[in-house]
Amino acid sequence: MKGALVFLAVFAIVLVVSLGYAELPPGRQIYDAIGGVDVDYPILGISVSTLVPACFNGIVYGVIAWIIYSVTLGRQTQKVKVDVEVKAKETSTETNSKETETKAKEKEDKA
Repeated sequence: MKGALVFLAVFAIVLVVSLGYAELPPGRQIYDAIGGVDVDYPILGISVSTLVPACFNGIVYGVIAWIIYSVTLGRQTQKVKVDVEVKAKETSTETNSKETETKAKEKEDKA
């Protein structure tokens, strides 16, 4: 689950950076390879020929960051097994019976 958060964080950061610098590889190369046409049609005020390569960059760099996280830090989060020993507390009846036995032994020793 943490890997998904890593992917989303890197995707968002790279998307914003790519919107500012549209020629950041490999987004533009992927867009040109699939036959993307340079158009000025805006989506949310951003040109399609800028937005699509930025999304490609976010996906590519997000997947790379997710793989690196999964291989390195993701495997370190293992559960730790701790053995705990709990001793039972003596109840008042057990204490009273031990005191009674001790007193009885003392009486036998005196007699």
